[in-house]
Amino acid sequence: MKKGNRRSRSVTNLITTGILLSSLSVPLKAGEQAYCEGTKIQSQAVVPLGWRRTKQGWEHTSTWMLSNLTINQWIATQHDREPAWIRAGFSKLRSIPPLMVATLQIAAIAVITNIDRHRRKGETQHAGSTA
Repeated sequence: MKKGNRRSRSVTNLITTGILLSSLSVPLKAGEQAYCEGTKIQSQAVVPLGWRRTKQGWEHTSTWMLSNLTINQWIATQHDREPAWIRAGFSKLRSIPPLMVATLQIAAIAVITNIDRHRRKGETQHAGSTA
């Protein structure tokens, strides 16, 4: 079996595996978003009370300059500060299935190692012809 044939077969197998893995992940339903704009944000977080270890040492939370906002209001305020293009970009990013991300990472690694092999092979052939 020739090396080129084996290499193209391994790339084909990698692509086929990626397609199969990406088909296993459950996509969002039509019209469904990972985060729905305009929905009320709910958080289980609680404002800290008592002593806390910080980068300045031990501090009591009563000395912190906290506003009278609840955690949900803090989250909503931060959400409103973000530009719309960032929210849209991250919304699209969150809609990509994790298996598809993993497949793309594996494919990128395969491409990089293949390029490196060809570069090294070219260097050894060039060094051999000049000697």
